[in-house]
Amino acid sequence: MVEEVFLDTAGENIISCAVFLADNIKSGEARAAALEPIIGRFLEKGDVDSAALYADNIGDPFLRDRMLIRVVAKCVELNDEEYGRQLIDAIEEDRARSTALETFALQKAAKGDFDEAISIADDLEHSSEAYSGIAVNYAARGQEEKALEILKEVDFYSSKIDALTEISALYNRSGKTEEAVRMLERALEGCVEIEFEEDRIRAYDKIAAMLVDVERRDIALQALEKARQLAERIDGAHRDGVLGNISVGFLAAGSVDLADRTLDLVADKTQLASALVGFSRLYLEEGDEEEASEAIEEAYAILQSEGDKEIRSSKARFQVFNAIAVQFARVGKFERAMEIAQSNPDPALVKSALVNISQVCVLQGEDDLARQAIGSLTDEAERVAALLQISDAKNSLDAKDEALEVVVEAEELADSVPQQMLRAEILTEVAKRYEYYGDSEKGRACASHCLAAVPDILGGGNRAAALCDLSEVFDKYGYEVSADDRRVLEDVIKLTLA
Repeated sequence: MVEEVFLDTAGENIISCAVFLADNIKSGEARAAALEPIIGRFLEKGDVDSAALYADNIGDPFLRDRMLIRVVAKCVELNDEEYGRQLIDAIEEDRARSTALETFALQKAAKGDFDEAISIADDLEHSSEAYSGIAVNYAARGQEEKALEILKEVDFYSSKIDALTEISALYNRSGKTEEAVRMLERALEGCVEIEFEEDRIRAYDKIAAMLVDVERRDIALQALEKARQLAERIDGAHRDGVLGNISVGFLAAGSVDLADRTLDLVADKTQLASALVGFSRLYLEEGDEEEASEAIEEAYAILQSEGDKEIRSSKARFQVFNAIAVQFARVGKFERAMEIAQSNPDPALVKSALVNISQVCVLQGEDDLARQAIGSLTDEAERVAALLQISDAKNSLDAKDEALEVVVEAEELADSVPQQMLRAEILTEVAKRYEYYGDSEKGRACASHCLAAVPDILGGGNRAAALCDLSEVFDKYGYEVSADDRRVLEDVIKLTLA
C-alpha cells in the first residue's frame, strides 16, 4: 500500500514525518537528496509502492532512474515481478533501462530462475556483467559446469575474471580449497585477454592475494611477476604506486627478495613510504615485531626526507603520514605515533589518526594511552566518535560490561556537542549499541533522547535525514512512538510549516 503522507498523518510515526519534511523542501536538488535515504528505508521495509512513488517524483532524472532500479531489484526479491517490469518501462534513459534489466536478470538468477535470467541477458546490448553474475549464481548452487558454460558468453574479459575470482571465493568460504585454486588458475590464464594493461595488472594483483589466502604462494608469485613486468611499462605518475602495491604483494607471498627488488623500482618517496607501511603491517601480522618496527621507521625517514619539489601529491603524502602514525601505535611506539599524528597538516587526518590510535591502544590493553589520545581531540563530536570506537574495541575483546560503560559515557558527552545534526547521528549510533549490548531500556530511552534533538537541527533536509536514520532504530527494535515522541514530531512539523 502506498504511503502518501499528508499533514494529518505526518506526526503518526517517524518515517512519515521524515517524508513530510522531505516532500516540502522547495529546492529540487535538496528534496531529491532528502528523499533518497527515505526511499531506501521503504525498500528495507518491503514497501515497493511507496518507494516507487517517491522515486518517480524525484526531479533529477539520473537519480530518479537509479532509485527506480533499486525498486525493481526489490520487486523481484519480493516476487512482484510484474510490477518490476512496469517500473522498467517507466525508466526513460536507455542505459538506465538496460541496467534495470540487468538487475532484474541477476535477481532472477539469485532465486534460481536461470532460464528467464539468461533470456533477459540474451537481449541486452552489453551483457557481460549479467552473464558473469548468472555464472556466479550457478556456482553458488553447485552447478559449476553450467557456470563455466555461461561464462563463454562473456565478451568483456575483466567481467569474466571477476566472476571466476568470485566463484573461487565461494569455494574457499565453503572449505573447497582445491576447487578455489582451480578457479584462480583459470582466471590467471584468462588475464592475458584483458584489453587494458592496467586492468590486467589489477586482476593479477587480486588473483595473487587470493592465492596467498589459499596457501598457493608459488602461483601467487607467478601472477605478481606478470604484474611487475607490465607495471614497469607504465608511463605516468601512478607507475610508482602500482609497483609499490606489487612489492607488498611479493612480501605477502613470501619473497622478501622479489619484494625488495620491486621496491627498488619505486622512485616517488610517498609511494615508497606507503609500501613500507604495508611491509610493516605484514611483518606484524606474522609476529615479527622487530622487522615491523624497522620497516615503519624507514617509511617515516623516507617521507621526512622528501623535498618540496619532489612531492607529487600533498593529499597522498598526508594520508601516508596518517598511516605511519597509526602503525607506530601498532608496533607499541605510542609517543612517536602521537607526535606524527598531530604533526599532520590535514586536520581531518589528525582526528582520524588519533581515533585509530586510541582503538589500537585499547586492543593492546593500554586504556590510559587510549584516553590520552582521545584527550588530544579538540572537538566534542570527535571525542564522542572516538569513545564509540573504543567501545567497539572493548566489545571485540569480549569486555561487554566495559564496552557498555563507554557507551554510557558517550551518550552523556553527546549533550555537549553543539552541532545538533551531529548530536542526532551520534545518539542514533549510541542507541544501536545499547541494543547490541543487551540493554533495551537504555536503547529505548536514548532513541527518544535523539528524537528530542531533531527540532533544533537546522534545515528541513537535515531534519528529514536524522528522522530517517532514527526510524530504522525504531523499526528494528520495535519501539512504539510515545506521546512525548509525537509531541516532538508535531514540533518538527510546525517548524516545516512556519
